[in-house]
Amino acid sequence: MAQRMGGRALAIRIEEITDPAHPALGGLAHLLRTTFADPNLVLSEAQVRAGAGRREADRTVHVLVALDGDAVVGGVFFNYVPASHCGFSEYLVVDRAYRRAGIGRALVEARRATLDRQARAHGAPGARGVFIEVESPERTPAEFLERERQTALDAWDRLRVFHRLGFLRVDITYRQPPLGPDKDPVDYLDLLFCPWDETVRRQRLLPPRWIIDTVRPVWRAMSPHRHQEFLEWLEGLLGPDPIRLVPLLSSSDGEDKEWQSTRETSRETAAGNSWS
Repeated sequence: MAQRMGGRALAIRIEEITDPAHPALGGLAHLLRTTFADPNLVLSEAQVRAGAGRREADRTVHVLVALDGDAVVGGVFFNYVPASHCGFSEYLVVDRAYRRAGIGRALVEARRATLDRQARAHGAPGARGVFIEVESPERTPAEFLERERQTALDAWDRLRVFHRLGFLRVDITYRQPPLGPDKDPVDYLDLLFCPWDETVRRQRLLPPRWIIDTVRPVWRAMSPHRHQEFLEWLEGLLGPDPIRLVPLLSSSDGEDKEWQSTRETSRETAAGNSWS
């Protein structure tokens, strides 16, 4: 992809990294550490390297990086899960100096192409959609919100980006298991889903098995000692009925307004939980 930045022509290339020893993975891990304010949200460099090129029966892990020469200026880390034919994307990040150069959009498109390719290899016509986790502007600690205004995006601006990309909020309480033995669970994230399945997109109802089947192998890998307790909690919360997908933003008088969750009718209130 050819872009210009500050009068300089850019020749950004996107590559999938499958070698755990590849130097670009160190650059991606550094970008994650310097972008996200809460260390509980960030995989270690060892975990990033362990994921690169990982192919297992219940998931494949994909690490794509955007390179300007040898410099890592962006990346996306995600899984394809054949049990649900869905993706689960842990990170999509772009160096702040390279914002508005089209790198984020290129990574989003490359992620979808990879997920569709994996789904076809597993006998599906394409991926059904992709899950992501995003910080709630209403529940994220103020200190993290302020720091990320400098290193990443304002939390509401981030939601506007995801809204334009077609993401909807999964109307459940969501908790991220700890990413390591020295880290804590995170309870201020929302689970979003971008539906590519036409029926789900039209009805805005998500089969609960898609959620469980997708997060199970991902959580087992990221939190081997505690994933089971989080899975049991989530399965108890979801139940058998389809889950609503709700807009991130509402429109009034032609202007986007932040969508506020109606707690009285949400599954969070019904379950007696305060999580996301």
